[in-house]
Amino acid sequence: MAFLNIKDLKTVVKKDDTKVMAQAIRCRMMDMNNSKELEYLLATQEYQVKLVCCAVEGNGVVLVREEAEEMLVEGENEPVVVTHVAHGKVWATLTRQMEKVDMVMNQLKKFGGTLKTLSDVTVGRLAAGKFSEDGQMYRCVVEDVLLGEKKGVVRYVDFGNKEKLGLGELYELPEDLLRVPSLAVCVKVEGVDRNKLEELVYEENVSVVVENKFGTFFIDGKNMTDTHLVATLPPPLVLPLHCHVEGEVVHVSPGGLIWFTPAYLSSSLDKMMDRLSVLSPTPVIRVMVDMACTARYSEDGELYRAKVKEVFNDKVKVFFVDFGNEETKNVEEMLEIPEDFLDFPPAAIDIVPARIFNREQREEVEELLCGKKVSVMLTVEGGREFARVYMDKEEVVFGQERSSARREMMKNIQPLHGDLSGLPIGVGIPANLGYLDSVREVWVIPTKVQEKLDKVMDMLAGQQDWEKEDHAEVGTMCVTMFSEDQVLYRAMVITLLGAGKVVVRFVDFGNHEEKFLSELWKITPALKAVEHCAESVKTSWGMEDSLVNREMVEEVLGKEEFMVEVDEQGFATFYRGDDVLLPLVDSAPTDVNPMVITADDSDDVAVALSYIESVGVVWVTPVAVQEMLDSLMGQLADMGDKLVPLKDVVVGSMVVARYMEDMELYRARVVEVVDSKVTVIFIDYGNYQVSDSSSLYKLPIEVSEDRVAPSAVKVIMPGGEEWEDTEENREVVEALLEKENLTLNKKIGIFSVHGEEIYFSKFLKSKIAKNQKIGSNLVMQKDVPFKQSFYQERECLREESNQASGPLANLEQFLTEREKDRQADQSTTDLDMSDQAVYEEEAVPGHSPHKFQASAAKNKYSGRWSVGDRVVAFWMVDNMWRVGVIHELFKNEAYVMCPEDQRVKPALVEISHLKPMGVPVDALNKMEAEIAGRRKDDAKQIADLHQRSVTDGNRNKIISSAIKTTNSTTDVKMMTPSLLLTAKEDDLCIFARTGAGSRYLQTLVSPENKKLCEKMVTSILSTDPLRMMTNPVSCFLIQKLIGYLYILPKSQQYDLLTPIKKNFSKLSLSAYGYHVVQAAITNLGLEQRETFILELENRVMLLSLLKSKYGTFVAQAGVPFFQLRTVTSLVNNLLGHVVELGCHPSGTFFIQQFLAQWGPSSIMDLLVEDILRHLRSLVHHPQGTYVVQALLKARADYHHMAMVTKWMVTNMEAVCKDKAAVQAIRCLIYLLSDKIMENMETQCSKLLDQMVNKLTDSAQQSRPLIIQASCHPVGHMLVVGLTKMGKKMGTDSRRRMLEMMMTYRSVLMADTHGCVVINNLQ
Repeated sequence: MAFLNIKDLKTVVKKDDTKVMAQAIRCRMMDMNNSKELEYLLATQEYQVKLVCCAVEGNGVVLVREEAEEMLVEGENEPVVVTHVAHGKVWATLTRQMEKVDMVMNQLKKFGGTLKTLSDVTVGRLAAGKFSEDGQMYRCVVEDVLLGEKKGVVRYVDFGNKEKLGLGELYELPEDLLRVPSLAVCVKVEGVDRNKLEELVYEENVSVVVENKFGTFFIDGKNMTDTHLVATLPPPLVLPLHCHVEGEVVHVSPGGLIWFTPAYLSSSLDKMMDRLSVLSPTPVIRVMVDMACTARYSEDGELYRAKVKEVFNDKVKVFFVDFGNEETKNVEEMLEIPEDFLDFPPAAIDIVPARIFNREQREEVEELLCGKKVSVMLTVEGGREFARVYMDKEEVVFGQERSSARREMMKNIQPLHGDLSGLPIGVGIPANLGYLDSVREVWVIPTKVQEKLDKVMDMLAGQQDWEKEDHAEVGTMCVTMFSEDQVLYRAMVITLLGAGKVVVRFVDFGNHEEKFLSELWKITPALKAVEHCAESVKTSWGMEDSLVNREMVEEVLGKEEFMVEVDEQGFATFYRGDDVLLPLVDSAPTDVNPMVITADDSDDVAVALSYIESVGVVWVTPVAVQEMLDSLMGQLADMGDKLVPLKDVVVGSMVVARYMEDMELYRARVVEVVDSKVTVIFIDYGNYQVSDSSSLYKLPIEVSEDRVAPSAVKVIMPGGEEWEDTEENREVVEALLEKENLTLNKKIGIFSVHGEEIYFSKFLKSKIAKNQKIGSNLVMQKDVPFKQSFYQERECLREESNQASGPLANLEQFLTEREKDRQADQSTTDLDMSDQAVYEEEAVPGHSPHKFQASAAKNKYSGRWSVGDRVVAFWMVDNMWRVGVIHELFKNEAYVMCPEDQRVKPALVEISHLKPMGVPVDALNKMEAEIAGRRKDDAKQIADLHQRSVTDGNRNKIISSAIKTTNSTTDVKMMTPSLLLTAKEDDLCIFARTGAGSRYLQTLVSPENKKLCEKMVTSILSTDPLRMMTNPVSCFLIQKLIGYLYILPKSQQYDLLTPIKKNFSKLSLSAYGYHVVQAAITNLGLEQRETFILELENRVMLLSLLKSKYGTFVAQAGVPFFQLRTVTSLVNNLLGHVVELGCHPSGTFFIQQFLAQWGPSSIMDLLVEDILRHLRSLVHHPQGTYVVQALLKARADYHHMAMVTKWMVTNMEAVCKDKAAVQAIRCLIYLLSDKIMENMETQCSKLLDQMVNKLTDSAQQSRPLIIQASCHPVGHMLVVGLTKMGKKMGTDSRRRMLEMMMTYRSVLMADTHGCVVINNLQ
């Protein structure tokens, strides 16, 4: 069958009276070159068939007949029954033709066995064939003849499906059935998910509308095929933070963006461009926004990859993805893109420069940067990512620093937002309402300017020829038309939205509106000279800014003229005559904070730290609103699928945004819009984030700011401007404020814990004095709980820093005379008990205890203790047990103070070294003394050996020999921290590579032993760090050191991490080295961890790790810490490898964890689709089945469960015989059960019904499939799972299943597995 016109055919003979010629004429195709292609085309049914091929005689001669009517009318909504779905095509039968279908089927059934076998099987012949699945006879057309197999490919013309039949299985049709036209018509669809199309087969009330040769299907009038899957490119690459990336600037956009191509993409881009240059692609059939295509650039005529941005009439705006520029083309100029060009990501990456430039400066910037070899470094400034461009290691200077430009912009806009009212203070001014921005800001028009306003309106109406405004910046004055009355007004640009859009405020009335740049006209000098007529005033009303209150205010003020008076604080009072309009309060409520901090309120409020904006500015949440905030978060989470995407993003608008760190939804306010990037502040927490405008949602009214006030309170701390805003200082502030019982004095902004004020200046570096000293009277002050020097660096408390005194002075005998002369380490505690502080420390925080606080995994002791407990603790500095009080509690340690003796310095004590009160302290100390005595005897041997060797001056050899002979636990007892500190690096490494030595060294890794830890790291780095990291024993020591990395100097931290990063692949694939990389990813901070996680974005690296039984643990360790850019990269890298990795004994665990962590995110859609396309390969594999189960748990929505259910039902015969597949379908059954419990009975119950119906309706070996499965060693578990869900499926399905079980009860009772089913049923 062919989509042909009469003009394409030439009649060569007249009609005969023969059987075939009764309904056909012999015709010849003109300009026919390929006979095989012709046969295929003639065998393909299209929706507008007028000519139907009956036979092909060769040499371009065909027998055709003309249809009596056109099957589908263009543009008409036709009711149909969908019978078959193929790729891009749907076969359907018009509802009005169903009677003919029944007539044809009855006649074929009647003729049955009397039909003659078709003697001449050729392409295009109409015949009758028996469908293999039901044994019924149907009309069909031969599409291909496979002589080697002696079979023909036929399509059933009344239903659209096709299959292979033997040549002897095709029969001649009766003459009257030859005259009946094909009753199934083929409708083309474009870019629609096949699973969605297949749902049409089972639906009623389906209709179709054909337009431009493509069909759109409806169910009950609802469009069901509007989800187009167009050709798309991978998302652009994301540049790493804080790294110089070399490359080339390819374009500078008018919107202020710079398009950059990294050097590592250049060679691939050149090869791709060479391949594109020889292509001659065909025009695209249908143009859609966001589709990938190719187009020729007008300036050079070359072919480039492109993406459709806008379609308007017959014009298309395209974006050249590899070079960053745009161009408007005609629709017919849009060309197809071959599939192999879709894998390469866009080579041009857009970056927001840290320096801003205007349109006039753009050409200068373009000339300065384009085509030049530069390096780009992406940094985070003010919560946003900005790029700085470098050339020859020096930053390229252009335009203006974005931060200073923003300050200038805000300075220009300030009057427009009412911060400075132009009305006189203390004087009542008659005015009328101009515009109500909110109940807190009102625009008024003084009566005295009414004449001026009339003059402005007359001037606007009298001007005829307006010049278009081709460029606009914030503060630009212009003329534009108000959309509601189509009248021209003066306006000022207050926000740039990008994409040619701006927000303007009408300066004579106060209202604002979003406009395209093309809708603005240049203002004349005369109009510009007239002062603005509208004035903004702040109100002192205490009401909520709700729609109801706005309407009330507008009604009260809009009635007639009123008097407005502004006080010294800038708040306005409105009145008519002697009556004050609307209620008043003493002060205006804040826009952000739910808790108003007033001058006369001195009460303390319990708060919790929320966010640190800077060292001097923090956000806190009142404890009183925490329950309300939790409820709000629950509401937002439940609204996830119901939220409406925000189309127009305007500065100041309230939105719902997804936080990148945890992918949860939060309320936010838009504070800046640059092109498609939007900066928002999360009003309930205070932190900022840059999001894509497409990822924002409208804020539902039930969780609006009017209904639920913002929870975050901004606190500007006194003296904060004097402190350095460094990461180190921020960590200290966070550690000081992350406390229970934290309170805030609203009067003066002072924080306290347990009533004790926090003195930040004692711990923070000042801009003036960076090494400010803490007085000795503060270090050991009696009643100072947490403000002591806990956050300062602790040196090695195991060695004796003051060699002249203390209980451990007997270790002096191990030192040579030369060693005694060295300067004593004054950084640790002198154990001489005196009434004064033993030393003076610098207020320089050495580490941040919050890095190992209780949020980490707890050990077996951590749940026993809490802050304030009195305990018996072990002070390792002098090996003494004492009664102490827990002041701070961390993951593995507690900060304990000794209240009985103020001269004893507080210490960090391991949790395992805490005992409950009641344990005899004297007995514990006696036991420690006995142990110390035995150790002293063991050490005496070394002392004697040492003494005999003093004359040689070769002490290091003796220590080395002691270390080298350490092969047992007994020998380890002879080791002391002092010996280790003076040992050679090689010897220390040898010691670390022994089992006992490694374990001993690990016990010494702690903040108290800072010097010794530095010694260990120096020794590891000075020998062979790679060997130490891959050694089965010493690798665990390095893991421990990484866990306490913060106690090391910055230089040593860098030196220790460098070999791990350089040997990332080798270590990750090592049987022991992978532990080191895993520890680095798990324990390091965000920036340091990111350097390792970015390695996983390399496809080769990722695949090699996932296929390694060691490397997979490294990849899994990074999953919880992935940034969105990494997730996107991994999704692209995993596409095409899902089956291979999902069925791999190592790779499958990463895929499962990746789905569990990120599966619900839309970023994973492509990976999810890939898994669904390969269900057969995964479901039947022992490892692959767990990937499918992980997908179902991550995407436990109806849509995905329906797709998997459909596949399971279609392949039920194979599923119920395979153990892995049964595991997957049982998982699906239980997930459906959970959904039914969540009030989704109708949809999910139907899915259970489909499974039951398949099992009861299908037969195998003369028995229902459900009975066969019940007697199968594996399949009976599927039936057991379904019987447990009996109450959750439909009544009919449950009844049919039970009746069938009872009918075959004797069969089931005679089988071992069947008995299990019966017992479970009972």
